[in-house]
Amino acid sequence: MRLLFSPIVRPLASTALALLALGCGPATLQQLTNEPPSPYAERCVAEGAEHDKSLRELTYLRPDFRALLWSASPAANEDGVLSEAKLMQALADGSVRNLLIQARGGIGKTQAARAMLAELCPKVPTFMVDFKDLAAAGNSESSIVTAVGKQLGLTADRQATLGELLGRSRWILTVDSLDEVAPTVRGPALVMLQGLLAKYPSMQLVYLGRPS
Repeated sequence: MRLLFSPIVRPLASTALALLALGCGPATLQQLTNEPPSPYAERCVAEGAEHDKSLRELTYLRPDFRALLWSASPAANEDGVLSEAKLMQALADGSVRNLLIQARGGIGKTQAARAMLAELCPKVPTFMVDFKDLAAAGNSESSIVTAVGKQLGLTADRQATLGELLGRSRWILTVDSLDEVAPTVRGPALVMLQGLLAKYPSMQLVYLGRPS
């Protein structure tokens, strides 16, 4: 399912492991995220605490989105407006697979992405990369696997077979700063990311960027 959202202008303050034998090692990516010591779990707890603080202090105001294309459940309202709560629900239950969030600079896209990370990371393995870093790393699938492995705190030898868990588990990859890469470089990177969706059927991909 392909989705395209444009946040309504609303103020936001500040803007694998392969199993070597039966019972050896985690069988899913979710199990791997909880395997101690877990930098992923520690970051998830920290992001959650920071998000709760932002909500209490009103430095993060939950945005609404204008759904330009919506083919998942729950559906947008009749006026095409989708609440953040509905969007989070759709990402958490896996009904959204391909999502583009667009807004002009200063609206709070990156802050919204961190809110997604904070709310979703305990439920679904959720990772975030900067599109500029991806382009600098050569726009390759291996750069994505390496980035995910680092966020999991895996050593290089364990990263070698991470792709197998990515292929059998549901996970979310958020790619920020889509518009901050030259079009000549952006194209090959987007082709590679769409290829990941084909290779990993349970992967969910979220893009964030300014309108072109």
